[in-house]
Amino acid sequence: MVVNNARTDITKHPEAVAGAHLNFLTNISHELRTPLAQISGPLEQLQNSDVVLSESERKRLYWIIGLHTSRMIDLVDQLLGSQQAGHPAPAAPLSAADECDESAHPRESESNSGHTAMLPPVRRRCSSYDDELLNKLHGIMEENLEETDFNVHKMCNMMHLSHMHFIRKVKQLTGKKPIDLLKSYRLKRAKDLLRQNSLTVSEIAYKVGYDMPNSFSRAFKKEFGISPSEYLG
Repeated sequence: MVVNNARTDITKHPEAVAGAHLNFLTNISHELRTPLAQISGPLEQLQNSDVVLSESERKRLYWIIGLHTSRMIDLVDQLLGSQQAGHPAPAAPLSAADECDESAHPRESESNSGHTAMLPPVRRRCSSYDDELLNKLHGIMEENLEETDFNVHKMCNMMHLSHMHFIRKVKQLTGKKPIDLLKSYRLKRAKDLLRQNSLTVSEIAYKVGYDMPNSFSRAFKKEFGISPSEYLG
């Protein structure tokens, strides 16, 4: 009965079906265009015979190309997986506030104010570029551990990724938003330093990017269920 009713609705409202189909194609086009644009820029630099690039710069450009190629594969895999699962419609979009506001709490849906996220996530293979991305991300967090103003925007720039792609990719690989991943990384490093028992709680707070020891102590207790002082014993 439900299926029959759905079919009746479709036949009664062909304009709505056509509009949804057009919207779906538009969303896919936007999703595919972003990584293609990220690939074409570095590729033009590598093909430009007038520009002399160092070996490290060439490796960086190849890394960016590989990363966004992996993103393209992800999108196609999601599209195929969604069709096989019987979910032709795109998922809810990732809002600009959820994308960039570091104080926002995790929400069920993610959206971008410009266009809709393409499809619900499906099980995917982990590529070597994913491993490289995580290694690079951890290296960047470690290098900037003491910087109190180090945030998601700076992480995106250093990773050479758009905010939307960066947030989605980190959430996909770690299960956490970048801001939550950074916070957890700071606190885990603080825990390591506390184990060494060579610095005070205040010194450790500054070492991991907190400018107020009290804020650090509250965050530490919330993360591990014990205060830094109690952890020191």
